[in-house]
Amino acid sequence: MKHTVAQIGKRKSTRGLTVRQRGAEIVEFMITLPVILIVLAILFDFGALLSDQIVLDNAARAAAREVINGATDGEAQVAADRVTQSLLAQGGASLPTVVVNRTGTDPGDQVIVTITHPFNFLMLPGFASSAASINLTATARMNMLPI
Repeated sequence: MKHTVAQIGKRKSTRGLTVRQRGAEIVEFMITLPVILIVLAILFDFGALLSDQIVLDNAARAAAREVINGATDGEAQVAADRVTQSLLAQGGASLPTVVVNRTGTDPGDQVIVTITHPFNFLMLPGFASSAASINLTATARMNMLPI
């Protein structure tokens, strides 16, 4: 018995789908897969960015605590480095920049510690080369303690 083109398209496969329906499923999967992978990469990078921001906030507070207890700017940098070197998403490839601003050294004078660190996206550079790097900043304000 000869089959017409219309009959061939309606022939059932072993899973209850026609041959045309199986082909459509494969095409739909191939169209949606890149979109799903891009969304997952964005979520992964956003999580790493938030994690690094939290680490920088903790490092700024650690450096400010050192300064209000009478430490030098170099000692504040060392305190920040201790907090950040193993916790940043890139494995501490580059240490953050620490800037200390003091209004004075008397008890009650304000100390502002600002930490800046470049964040390089881990998954997105291939997709978003224009936004491949941004600077994260954390600031801590504390008052000098009596020594």
